Amino acid sequence: MRLYHGTSSYRWSEHPRTNIERHGLQWPYLTDSIEHAYFFAYTRAQSSNLLMPEPISDPVVLEVDVDEAELTADLRPYDVPPELLLQEWSKRLGLKRRMTETKWKKLVADGTIPLPAGPNDWQTSLTVVHAVRYNGQVPPSHIRMV
Repeated sequence: MRLYHGTSSYRWSEHPRTNIERHGLQWPYLTDSIEHAYFFAYTRAQSSNLLMPEPISDPVVLEVDVDEAELTADLRPYDVPPELLLQEWSKRLGLKRRMTETKWKKLVADGTIPLPAGPNDWQTSLTVVHAVRYNGQVPPSHIRMV
């Protein structure tokens, strides 16, 4: 299965310990949405730049080939939904304005926004919040820059 991972150019090729190009990805969070991957890449690049004396990191989106048997649900977006998710679900539900995080949590609690049935229900996680976690190491040969 092909999914996406958003990161920074620093983490892709320059970080001394977690260089993805050389070492691959360990236990990564992945998405089926290139738009979400760009959002996470931008966020990662911005946080990398805050740690640097001069901003040097750009957003990077990676295509990642993974074995579906190693995917699990990602519950983090249910707790803290990214802006893109709030916008998407507001449209899906026909709301006139973007929903708040409080509204999101109410809709999750009442079942309007479905929760995964358990950790192995990665399909619901991917469909609802566009996010899953891969259990293990993804080798560099299974990763390409978009």
